[in-house]
Amino acid sequence: MSVFVGCLGDNDPVLGIGGQVDGSKEGGTFNCTLPNTISTFQLGTIDDWDPNIAESPLPNVPTNLMGIVFVSKDTDSVFNEAPVVHHFSNLGGQLIVDAKITIQTRTITGMTPNSDILQLMFHNDMNLYPTWNIPIGQTADSPYGMTEVLHLDELPTSGAGDLSTLVAGTTSLTSALNTLGYIDIVVSNAQQVDYVELELCVRPPPPPSGGSFDCPAPHSSFSFFLGTNDNWDPAIAESPLPIVTSNLLQIATYTKGTDDDMNEASVTHQFGSIAAFIIVDASLTIQTRTIPTEAPNIANLILLFSDDMTAYPPWEISIGQAADAPSTLTETLHLDELPTSGMGDLSLLAAGSTDIISILNTLGYLDIIVQNDQEVDYVELEICMDKTWIPDTLPMPCEDWENPLSSSYLAGDVIEIIHGDVDAFDPAIIDPAPQPRDSLVGIIDWQTNSYARVGSNSAVPPVWSSWGANNGQATLSTFDEVYANKMLMTSFTGLPNNIVDARIDFGVKFLGGG
Repeated sequence: MSVFVGCLGDNDPVLGIGGQVDGSKEGGTFNCTLPNTISTFQLGTIDDWDPNIAESPLPNVPTNLMGIVFVSKDTDSVFNEAPVVHHFSNLGGQLIVDAKITIQTRTITGMTPNSDILQLMFHNDMNLYPTWNIPIGQTADSPYGMTEVLHLDELPTSGAGDLSTLVAGTTSLTSALNTLGYIDIVVSNAQQVDYVELELCVRPPPPPSGGSFDCPAPHSSFSFFLGTNDNWDPAIAESPLPIVTSNLLQIATYTKGTDDDMNEASVTHQFGSIAAFIIVDASLTIQTRTIPTEAPNIANLILLFSDDMTAYPPWEISIGQAADAPSTLTETLHLDELPTSGMGDLSLLAAGSTDIISILNTLGYLDIIVQNDQEVDYVELEICMDKTWIPDTLPMPCEDWENPLSSSYLAGDVIEIIHGDVDAFDPAIIDPAPQPRDSLVGIIDWQTNSYARVGSNSAVPPVWSSWGANNGQATLSTFDEVYANKMLMTSFTGLPNNIVDARIDFGVKFLGGG
């Protein structure tokens, strides 16, 4: 009988299934608690390189990625002239809060030991997101190979260490996964890869926020934006940029644009000229996240009317911890069902009784401030407008006045006063002169910068009348006159005092030029 007694130190490998080294306890953590869920993406079959079991799924290598690696092979392949390459795609749609990659690999017999590299890349966005790489290390040279887990939010610096001694670092690819929705893996050609598994911890979409946005026909919906809805993609220019009025700047003090992670300024914007028609409903959607270096859960969202603060106090709510790193928050506020100012937080928004629609209709604008610890992707103000035109009286008292043979005309109820001739601008027909009141002409003659005063040499007031060309150019036009620097002025005087309806018809045409 033979007996071997020994003691394994803390750094000795632990043999797992099939004898491969299990390094899954090293290099970070993967936390995914409810209500978050795990989504798994696979390359190859977990079968300890068993040649009798078909590999599935096979590698996905898009054309652009093949242009980088040139040639590739499948999992379980011992071909030593091609790397294992795979494109994990369609990862977006829900917020990724944690991610890890598990790989089982071994050096092909006869190949140079400890010479291979594992790379993580984003092949369509390599200028913005450089490739991360790490030597695979000598543990894979064992016949049992190695199984290792990479925590994608706690990777060491690219090129530091090796896969067999992986330790947690500060490099995170989580935001890139959220922005791009894909990741590529490349394992050097001297490796025989059994499988690669990508696990994502994703946050479910938030429950519907308190309230609703209703815009049934014949109403029309219009959106006003700040920034670009691009998930903080640095390659896409932000538009529109913030509008910050002087009064608003006095309140916010320091301001910045969307997609800006400067922590000493607030995202500030005025949605102006929004009440062209009657607003019947409105909602405000914001996508934001806490800047990772800042304290969590301390920023507020403020809605205000900077020019009318006395009459309309600001409305304010905590943004809440759902925006804190590594998470992001997209939330919709229904502006007719806001909770009481200062109550709750944006991530747990519930319908309330605060309604600012009437203020929007009265003032025609809305200001927003997102405090300085936040990086905002975009803000969208959506309003539902009632564009129905309702005349003051129905029917119009003289709605048939277009017809000279109508009873209104024949009874003498319609009076027409015509200045000029309806002659299709015919210069051969001499039109009567315009009839401007003296006070109307005076508006032009006596303004400091009026055309009538420019060029006059007279020292005796009045300088000169627009009707005379004395020492300069007359500025008043007659009907049918073709002259770009003149204007026609006429006044309808002596109108009856029992008018119940009125309209003005006129015919003009563009002369061209500026």
